[in-house]
Amino acid sequence: MIEFEDILSAAQSQLALAFPRRPNVENLQVKDFDRPSFYFRWTASQVSDASRAALRVQRTLEIICFEALRDVNSQQSDLRALLDTQQMVFRLFSAGYLTVGDRALHMTAKLGEVDSDAATVELAFDYLDARPETQQDYDRMRQVHLNLRAKEER
Repeated sequence: MIEFEDILSAAQSQLALAFPRRPNVENLQVKDFDRPSFYFRWTASQVSDASRAALRVQRTLEIICFEALRDVNSQQSDLRALLDTQQMVFRLFSAGYLTVGDRALHMTAKLGEVDSDAATVELAFDYLDARPETQQDYDRMRQVHLNLRAKEER
């Protein structure tokens, strides 16, 4: 079964290869976090029945791109740099899949909102995963008794 942390780790690794000097922000509540940087958050999740042995998982991961602020008193980034970073992240994830372990998960990348200090890219995952094992173990059928009779012709 694929864990959401595995998907997050795979996306962060791919981004780190393209932007090696850019850190991932862990907490946006901190007043002065490092810029330029990226922040990841899960925004939507849905699990539905696919078959007796599989579940359909749909989940959206949002990557928020931050650029350096224009000056210490401003809360605005350079818009051109922000749009360029958003486009590079979008292109990086536009292959249609993300490799997680030994699987290639179907993924759709979408450009998100652009604000005065941040831009987003949404990654929508849609894949089948193994159904978790149930707690109850049912006895399997061990014997079948079958009585057959030939039909009499008249």
